[in-house]
Amino acid sequence: MLEDANSNFALQQPTNTNTGSSIPIVTAVTLDREVTPQYLLLVVASDGRLQATATVTVQVQDVNDNAPVFSQRLYSSNIPASYQVGSMILQTTATDVDTGNNGLVTYRKQANTAQDSSGAFQVERSSGRIIQVASVANLAGRTVNFTVIATDDGTPPLTSTANVTIRVVGDDENQSPMFRGVPSTINIPENTQTGSVLFVVGASDSDGPNRLTLSLPDRESFDTVQIGGSAGNGTIILARITLNTFLNRELDQTKVFRIVASDGQNLVTSTVTIVIEDVNDNPPTFTSSSYSSTVSKSVDVGTPVLTVSATDPDQQNNGTVQYSVQSSTVPGYFSVDQNTGVISVVNSLSSLADGQMVTLRVEARDKGVPLSLNASVLVRIVIQSSPVTVANNVAPTFSQQDISFTVRENNINGTFIGTVQATDLDGPQGLTMRVAGDTASNGASLVRTLTTGQVVNNYYTFYLLINTVFDRERDPVNNTVLLIASDGAAETTATAMITVEDLNDNFPVFTQTTYTATVQESLPVNSRVIQVAASDADSGLFGEITYTMASNDPVGNQVFRIDGRTGTIVTARSLLGLSGQVANVALTVTATDGGRRSSTAAVSIMIL
Repeated sequence: MLEDANSNFALQQPTNTNTGSSIPIVTAVTLDREVTPQYLLLVVASDGRLQATATVTVQVQDVNDNAPVFSQRLYSSNIPASYQVGSMILQTTATDVDTGNNGLVTYRKQANTAQDSSGAFQVERSSGRIIQVASVANLAGRTVNFTVIATDDGTPPLTSTANVTIRVVGDDENQSPMFRGVPSTINIPENTQTGSVLFVVGASDSDGPNRLTLSLPDRESFDTVQIGGSAGNGTIILARITLNTFLNRELDQTKVFRIVASDGQNLVTSTVTIVIEDVNDNPPTFTSSSYSSTVSKSVDVGTPVLTVSATDPDQQNNGTVQYSVQSSTVPGYFSVDQNTGVISVVNSLSSLADGQMVTLRVEARDKGVPLSLNASVLVRIVIQSSPVTVANNVAPTFSQQDISFTVRENNINGTFIGTVQATDLDGPQGLTMRVAGDTASNGASLVRTLTTGQVVNNYYTFYLLINTVFDRERDPVNNTVLLIASDGAAETTATAMITVEDLNDNFPVFTQTTYTATVQESLPVNSRVIQVAASDADSGLFGEITYTMASNDPVGNQVFRIDGRTGTIVTARSLLGLSGQVANVALTVTATDGGRRSSTAAVSIMIL
């Protein structure tokens, strides 16, 4: 007995009924591999009392019973009369659902007809691309028609056809494209995610949209945005413009990019400016990691003691800082002005012990909405007996001995780093500061100071400025410099650590500009073909590389794939039958870092 739910097979009764005789399984219907490539049958043998079963797998072998099918019945395009020889005009595509040689498709052009007597166009055998092989200047104003034939490699071969119409537009006919819906300025917040659609660009051409393309013409534009694949819509083509980079208003307040619409002869350009709107993404930062001062017990209520200062690079309320005292080891004696950061005496200090230290924690909070950000700092105030007397020539003191600053590489010479405060109990007059210690690779000092002339509570404030151009890939990441404060008679020192932050200022670099490999067509699927490699001098995310692969030849995209992490190119399907069709497969590999900067390398693979 044979169990087959769809009655596709039957058991043929044997002529010899001796024990051990075989029983043929025969088809009961015509099989179609493209519908069901495999059947599982259950055969039951019984002697009337006992039975045994066996499973039979039937693999349906392919025969060449399907002709190639074109994706379109008619392919058409408009091209200018000045179009260059060697240009690709159209891509015709036919598929065949059969397997092996039965499904391999090649293309040819029907012999020249009266409507195509010029022979200006040819069809590539393996790809189906229509290529211009001769000048079409003498065809201006005319339409060329011909037929493309797709043939499979079965026995016997099967064919199908598609019609091609190419209109050659004269110079006096060719009109320039026109943009539709492209804004000159767009405003987006700085926390907009990469990949977000900014707008949809449209373009039209009175000559027809067939040859119309939209593109980004330069590296700066591509670093900012990416243009999606164009889609036709009647007489207009549309493409999405998406953000291709991380935004930071504190580094760039605007970004500018260009879009080009071209019909192959004429092109127009539109410039778009992105205005980057502020979001509250930076907390306040105190100019010092801690503050300290000495105050006499006899000072009056309301006397300023010292000033804390915090900055916030955000705009408007997001960057407006207010101060408050979070806690105090001896509450009730000091307060801070919420707007200026001046810490003052609010109750008599006479009851406090001589030499007692009062420690405050002062908070700086911005006015961001809906979420505000904050930071805090410790303030130490030492109480001394009244009055405080100081001998002449007491050495100056810094508000803190170890100071840390962070700078971004490639900032211009003279960029502000931060402030340094020093005081002299003899009085601030004549107090100076200079830099000693480490130097940059070009021989210049790393930083320099600038006197502000501002004296608050006997503390003199100095600006610290970059005195060179830092390059993280060339210079040390952490740089130590010595700050020296002098009153002309005595000096004191503090250490400043300058940390250089990385920017994405390097492109990935391939070990070779061109890679070549040779493979046998018998190579199994998922076999390694070649590995490309690129490196990026930047650090962290900016130095992480991913690989993508593309090919103008459809065969390349079908038979090879790349590991995005390792750059290893492997076979994606069988190469059998390709050696006679494709001599070389040309691939382009793109290496992209985490900051969206990319480079390309060419890969040539010969199939034998």
